[in-house]
Amino acid sequence: MMISQKQLLAVIRARSEPAGSVDRIEEVRRGAPAREPAAAREGDGMSLSERAKEVVSVTRALGEMPEVREDLVRDIKERIEAGTYDISAEDVAEKILARVAINDVLRDGG
Repeated sequence: MMISQKQLLAVIRARSEPAGSVDRIEEVRRGAPAREPAAAREGDGMSLSERAKEVVSVTRALGEMPEVREDLVRDIKERIEAGTYDISAEDVAEKILARVAINDVLRDGG
């Protein structure tokens, strides 16, 4: 089953603390100018939780992954054209149900 980057980021957003951290990480990844946190302006220190470090790590990994795996798409296209691509109905049903479950989690906010 393929989960898109958009879906994965939505799950991370739904599960992450604090709520806006993934949005800010995405801004940084896209090259948005840095915003100075209020704590830094007041001279206080700041540390990232283990959860925040995980979110940063996953977001970086997502940024490095291609949206579409061209090699896989090319292979499947060739197999379809050659008439050798075969997939079971059970596999299709399993993927559909998994996608529905993911969408339910996203819709309910985690």
